[in-house]
Amino acid sequence: MSPTSEIATNELARTRSAVLNVLVGIAAMIALSGWLIRLRAQGPVPRLIPGWHDSLMLGLLTTSVASYLIRRRWTRWATSLSTVARPPDFHRSHVAAAVVAALGVPIGLVYGWFVDPSFDGVAPFWVVPMAMGLLSIPRKWERGPRSTR
Repeated sequence: MSPTSEIATNELARTRSAVLNVLVGIAAMIALSGWLIRLRAQGPVPRLIPGWHDSLMLGLLTTSVASYLIRRRWTRWATSLSTVARPPDFHRSHVAAAVVAALGVPIGLVYGWFVDPSFDGVAPFWVVPMAMGLLSIPRKWERGPRSTR
C-alpha cells in the first residue's frame, strides 16, 4: 500500500466517523424535538400564522440544497488541490454538509411548535436532514487524495 493510499484510507475512515457522529446528533435532536412537540400537541394548538408554513418549508429546502452544494462543490474543489492539502478539505466538506443538513431539525421543531404538531407535519423536517446526512457519508470511491483505485 502506497503512502498516498494509506493517507486516503485513514482520511476516509476519519471522515466517515465524523459524519456518523453528526448523524447521531441529528437523531438525538429528532428524538428531543419529537418529545417537545408531543408535549406541545397536548395543549391548545396555536392559531396558524399566515406564511409560516411556506417560510419554514423554504428553510428546509434551503438547508438541503446548501448541504448538497457544500458536499459537491467543496469536494470537487478539494480534488484540485495538492495531495497534502486535499485530506482536510475532503473531511471538512463532508462534515460541513452533514452539519448544514442538521439545521433542518430545529426548523422542524419551530414548525411543529407553531404550525402543525402532527407527525405528518414534522416528518419532512426529520427525514430530509437524516437523508442529507446519510448522503454526506463518503464512499470508498470518493477518497480524498487521488490514489490508484
